[in-house]
Amino acid sequence: MAQLTGVRDPRVVDLWVRIARAPSYGRRLQAIWELGTWDEPPVVEALVGALHTRPEELGAEDAASREMYAGMMCLSAAQTLAQSPRPTALAALLGERDSSDDQVRLTVLGRLARLPPEQARPHLERFAHDRYALVRSEAERYLRELDR
Repeated sequence: MAQLTGVRDPRVVDLWVRIARAPSYGRRLQAIWELGTWDEPPVVEALVGALHTRPEELGAEDAASREMYAGMMCLSAAQTLAQSPRPTALAALLGERDSSDDQVRLTVLGRLARLPPEQARPHLERFAHDRYALVRSEAERYLRELDR
């Protein structure tokens, strides 16, 4: 894997996509980060797959570790998608507005706040009523910034 890191040849994208499906948490995480540097069509699909990582897909020894790693994979995939300029990445994030993971919702909020104001406002208003206090306060802050 170390040989692939930093290689700027589109032929490595398919390799990173395959690694993103491996049972190894460390390899999957590295693949997510590397895929975030590419704008090739299969990248968003692979990141969406990582966004929905299930604990049983990972090779950790105990259930608690698999659960923790799956959550970290989902958050990393959401953060990577949030940096993508592709409309399909934004659509994937929109599908995570009701994620059970507070940090994923916070990531989605941050990406939606970068939309043009007229597009961002309805999303920000919705997040202003989120169950997680940090998401609510960030949504309210973004709304105040829109009103300036």
